[in-house]
Formats: sequence, C-alpha cells, structure tokens
Amino acid sequence: MLVVALFSLPACIIVVDADDDDDLFRFDDLEDTTWVLEAIVIDDRSYPVRDGIYSLEFERRGFGGTADCNVYGGDYHTSRDGGLSIDGLYSTEVACEPPSFENEYFRNLENVAFYRIRSGDLYLYDRRDDLLLRFEED
Repeated sequence: MLVVALFSLPACIIVVDADDDDDLFRFDDLEDTTWVLEAIVIDDRSYPVRDGIYSLEFERRGFGGTADCNVYGGDYHTSRDGGLSIDGLYSTEVACEPPSFENEYFRNLENVAFYRIRSGDLYLYDRRDDLLLRFEED
C-alpha cells in the first residue's frame, strides 16, 4: 500500500493508494442500525434477495429482524477490529412458501465472524473471510 503524507503547520494531506480496498472499509458501532438483505451467498454463489423480505436490526440489548415469513432475534458482540459473534439465535417457526432462503440465512448468521461497512452496505463474513451476507442500510 502506498501512503504519502505532507505535513505543514496548519494542515495535513494524506494520500492513500486507491487499489487497497481495506482502506475503504470501516468498523462502526452497529448499535441502533437497521439493514435490509441485498444478497446471500450459498455454496460460493451469490443470490439477490427481494427487497424487505429479510431485515436485521442491531439494538443495545441484542439484534432482531424478519426472515421471509418469520421473526428472529438473539445476542451479538462486536470487537474494535470488526469481529462479530451471533449468539442465542431464535425464531418463530412459520413454514415459509418457496422460494425461501430462510434456513440458509439463519445458517449464515450463525457462522458470522467479522463485519465490514462500505458505502452504506454491511458485509458479514465467516472465519475464513468468505462473504456470507450483504445488507443495505435501511
């Protein structure tokens, strides 16, 4: 990564190599944010998701949302380096009509290890840094 810094008394200019995508990600506090699922990755293939069918809301005491025809929730913990763990996932058990990604969605949520926010989108990754879910801020 190329970084050039020019310093003067009143100002500082930093130029960062635009080819390094990690510089464009940020790790914000997820509390009080709401997201709508845009894509789900199943067997290394990304599938688009209809608007509003899946949502994810982070609150101080946990997270929750809608997953197709069910409501779900649980606990979460974050770390300053972008770590995210999902614990105690629960949901209602209404049988959703096909096509539904509900089972895959819950499986992906349970496997989340990291998150990144970029250009208003939330990306959730597993321990191998493989993308699982991509959300748009609501």
